Amino acid sequence: MQNPIRFFDLENDFRTYFRPERNTNISGVAVLSGSLCDRPGKNGEAHLSEHMTSFRSKRHTPDRVDAIINKWMGGYGENGKLRILVDRSNIIFGHQDLPTRRHQLISFDMLARFPVDKVVDRGEFPSEKAVVRQEYYQEGLDDIKMLVGDLTREAVYGRTPSGMRIDCTFDDLVGITQEDVDNFVNTHFVANNMCAIFIGRSEKEATTLTRKYFGYLERGAEPPKPKTAKTCRFLKAVVSRYVVRDIKQYYFGFGVPTEGYLSEDAEAIDVLAAILSHRLWRRFRRGNKNFDGGAYRTPVEAERDFAGGLLSLRVATSGEDFLRKVIKGTLEECHKLKADLVPRTKLEVAIGNLETNYLDKIRSDPFELIVKAAANGDRNLVHLGGFRKRLRKVTQKRVCDVANKYLTDAYARVVVGPKEVNF
Repeated sequence: MQNPIRFFDLENDFRTYFRPERNTNISGVAVLSGSLCDRPGKNGEAHLSEHMTSFRSKRHTPDRVDAIINKWMGGYGENGKLRILVDRSNIIFGHQDLPTRRHQLISFDMLARFPVDKVVDRGEFPSEKAVVRQEYYQEGLDDIKMLVGDLTREAVYGRTPSGMRIDCTFDDLVGITQEDVDNFVNTHFVANNMCAIFIGRSEKEATTLTRKYFGYLERGAEPPKPKTAKTCRFLKAVVSRYVVRDIKQYYFGFGVPTEGYLSEDAEAIDVLAAILSHRLWRRFRRGNKNFDGGAYRTPVEAERDFAGGLLSLRVATSGEDFLRKVIKGTLEECHKLKADLVPRTKLEVAIGNLETNYLDKIRSDPFELIVKAAANGDRNLVHLGGFRKRLRKVTQKRVCDVANKYLTDAYARVVVGPKEVNF
């Protein structure tokens, strides 16, 4: 049986999570604040802070940082093991599993110093601000799948913290200054708002490394964050968005708000999403015989953080008539889930799918699961550890209940396509 994930705290409330095991070398540091903590009119502060603080440290020049990433972590991009990113509730400075302990120690030495040293080079601010702008285009506006997701979220939550992009909003990015980044870093990069993760290190090793890099830090004031959502803020009417782009397909997005990370409905929502995704796949892919219609994938995602949740889906097709079928068919499938119990066999398949994916992540690389839990009110990992037990308690009636609760007649509807279509 695999060792459980354990944790300990330093006197300054810095927390370390660790799991002793052989032949695994995963580590990193997380700041438990992300884009949800961007101030009003400053969407992009967290992202730009991640860029600026990972450019150099007191010990590592930009050239040295580049050399370590390429030599010891396999480089940048999909083939490398570097894991520096910003999310809604956190910023991560870490790496995936590396070949040897030496690779891990050298990499961690650099990564740990980024959020601790907090070196923000004023001379590099214009360069990194421009990089964030290009990332906003490349992985936002010009990535249609991301665009549909962002528009759906915005349609559901508006210009609230939950409705904003993770990367930035262009108009906000233009106005973000060096002082704004300094303020975000000094406010959120404090010992009691950070944690370290070591997968593959013993408690003695994890303690030694934690005290070396974080033991001298002073405890800071609690960083300001949006309030934890206790209930779901339901939409009151259908909200529609239509964007014309020079592309070949029509992308349909659908979304409804849900409760947040610690919701009692969490696992039932996950099961509902899995079942709905499969039903849409069968209907729009296997059920289509028209060359001008059909759909390749029908992903349904259930996202949650401490500020709220979003159940959303995305379907792309090249035919105008089929787009109308997709919109109508999606609403019909939602109605069926509200009206009828799902077959027991389909429920078991969905639960099995979710359990398999959970086990794969928790056993091979639980880094991001740990950080997400810690940043969203589950600091002791009780909620994360109880996922399988709660998942197995999801019944046919429970799925029907959450469908009726969240799949209301008020929802967000987004279409991005080559021209406007009446629907």
